[in-house]
Amino acid sequence: MGSRIVGRGLEAYREIEFPLSKEWVYLNHAASSPLPRRCYDALCQYGEARVRRSEAYANGNIDYDITHIRTRLGDLLNCDANDVGFVPSTCDGLAAIANSVDWRPGDNVVIPECDFQGVHHAWLNLARRGVEVRSVRMPNGFVEMDALFASVTSKTRAISISHVQMHNGFKIDIGALGQFCRERGILSVVDAIQSVGVEPIDVTAANIDVLVFGAYKFLMGIPGIAVLYINRRVLDQLHPDRGGKLNVAFSESGAPTWADGPLRYQVGSLNEAALWVLDRSLDLLLTVGVDEIKSHVSSLVNRLDRELRKVGVQVTSSEDPQYRCAILAFTSGSDSTDQTMLRMLCQRGIIASCKSAGIRISPHGYNSVSDVEKFLDAVSDLKFPVRS
Repeated sequence: MGSRIVGRGLEAYREIEFPLSKEWVYLNHAASSPLPRRCYDALCQYGEARVRRSEAYANGNIDYDITHIRTRLGDLLNCDANDVGFVPSTCDGLAAIANSVDWRPGDNVVIPECDFQGVHHAWLNLARRGVEVRSVRMPNGFVEMDALFASVTSKTRAISISHVQMHNGFKIDIGALGQFCRERGILSVVDAIQSVGVEPIDVTAANIDVLVFGAYKFLMGIPGIAVLYINRRVLDQLHPDRGGKLNVAFSESGAPTWADGPLRYQVGSLNEAALWVLDRSLDLLLTVGVDEIKSHVSSLVNRLDRELRKVGVQVTSSEDPQYRCAILAFTSGSDSTDQTMLRMLCQRGIIASCKSAGIRISPHGYNSVSDVEKFLDAVSDLKFPVRS
């Protein structure tokens, strides 16, 4: 793990690593993050290495060595580095796990109705195998764990859920999920793309079986790579649905012996450019410390929540800080008005997005109190009508 800079958070790197902050207030990390300067440099270095490809053969460094980056991810998630691997995307990882269970007709998987469509679609494809997807209603868009657990039956083989809901930022207690599932022999599968990088996650303490997350949001990487963690206790329950050059250790008489741990899902070549970038973003995040990033972002989100409620808009995220991460949503009560406001914010140099819960803002650790003030001033100045 990189050495920490005591008393200096990610904001200390703002000017050097995030030059766009001189002209823009970027509050859209839940969609995709701007690249830190060091990650841009890594992309350039990767490009130069490909231009000079002959040197890799001359030096014997043809393939990317994932050992170092797996170690960093082990530090990030508090797990053994050998329990971490890579897939092309979050949805690809979810689908790979869904297709790996030895399903029997009548089995079911439980998912909150309000969850991201990518979480649902990975499991809905199992209908042809006689698997039921039990979509649990969550009327206000918040995940009620008691209701989720109450939908579990003796035929439930998995619960699949996002750590943080992408529409309104509602954060579940993954420790409660892990304990519930482990006590009942149910597979816990968590999409953590909206939390890793800005929310400390200890998969070992939480007893989570599977965690998957792409690199281009709060991890500040680029699309094309996702991290897949699998707890070793469930490996024997999972049988990959495809074999390739890299995920089969050896094969005799047509029966494959899978590569160790999550590497059994690395079917073919990895996106090396994305790995170069991820390695540098992890260096930055671990140097600062995700705990410190969370503390800073929480203070920004809490202030945004308080002030937006004073303006009179409807904040659609939870009022309880324990259920919030780095995402806050609010609405005027009108979709068209929200869209108009989003465009007007962009004209004032502020980037956010619109989702089903309204306008979604998602700061990161380099965002400043000044960014929050500029955003709140813009909302106040626009004075858009609020539907009662």
